Amino acid sequence: MSTLDGSIANVALPTIATEMRMPLHVVQWVLTAYLLTISATLPIVGKLSDLYGRTRVYQIGFLIFIIGSAGCGLSQSLGLLIFSRILQAIGASCLMSNSQAIIAYTFARGGRGQAMGIIGTIVSLGSLTGPGIGGILVGNLGWPSIFWINIPIGILGFIAGIFILPKDKKNTVKEPFDYLGSSLFITGMISLLYMLSNAQEWGWSSPLVLSGIGGSLFLLTLFYVQEKRSAYPMLDFSLYRIRAFAFGNMAAFLSFISLFFVGVMMPFYMQNVLGFSPEVTGYTMMAQPLTMAIIAPLSGWLSDKIGPSFLTTVGLLMNALGFFLLNTLTTHESPWMVALHLALFGLGSGMFQSPNNASI
Repeated sequence: MSTLDGSIANVALPTIATEMRMPLHVVQWVLTAYLLTISATLPIVGKLSDLYGRTRVYQIGFLIFIIGSAGCGLSQSLGLLIFSRILQAIGASCLMSNSQAIIAYTFARGGRGQAMGIIGTIVSLGSLTGPGIGGILVGNLGWPSIFWINIPIGILGFIAGIFILPKDKKNTVKEPFDYLGSSLFITGMISLLYMLSNAQEWGWSSPLVLSGIGGSLFLLTLFYVQEKRSAYPMLDFSLYRIRAFAFGNMAAFLSFISLFFVGVMMPFYMQNVLGFSPEVTGYTMMAQPLTMAIIAPLSGWLSDKIGPSFLTTVGLLMNALGFFLLNTLTTHESPWMVALHLALFGLGSGMFQSPNNASI
């Protein structure tokens, strides 16, 4: 559901910019606020899940996401739309931080790669159907309709979770929540990402940007010191001594940077440069997640047989090649040519993500 919403929003950004008469760097906050909030809250929600139960927090995430989606659909201003997207992101954070943890708890090590591959397929199907559905809805019913579609999906997911998800085990160890560390992390991450997002507009040498980045890094340094001193840290930095965990997360970070750029910029390129309609843009964008949906379960199955190292390396190399070829597209391209480049990019992403997630 969260990936469906992300891919739908990408296709709708040019239309929102036109109808609200806002420039790109302002409207992109509809997406940036969503991703920024997820980045700032994922570790905190993960810790809350350890304390109060993964299934409970997962179900709460559905409810928050539904409320945020309704707010987006009712929004008459960009400010309210961005606020509602933040609510959506908090709900998505509850879902994302627990889905793989529940899978890892449920499946034995031997079948975990295949299970992660199936999850990758479902996630890719969300991204896959998003552009097509989004293009049709935006072209025929307007951009608010792309958020209303989340509500019935969220309700079905919440009801299914009541009957299907494993019951939380009672936590007999009462750990205090690290409020100071959480506050430092949220403040530092949000301010840092905010400054980085606006640095190009304000200027990298601007005193505001330099002081903002410096203050953000100072807060994050205080967060690190707090976590090292805390008996019950929100984020256990000793995990990064584990080679597979550290390098797997770094590789995932770099991979998702490329996914973000492609997901945000390609709809603008297709609609504003190539002149594609929202419908054609949506169908063309489907090439990437369609390829990922096919490759992810195969890659996950292979990782159980031969290990994740080879697959993650080849996947990243193909991902880089696809990203490079996307930059060679001209101002006169057909939908089929753009789709071919996106499919190659998706091939690398699908080959990389499932083995990497399983290794972590």
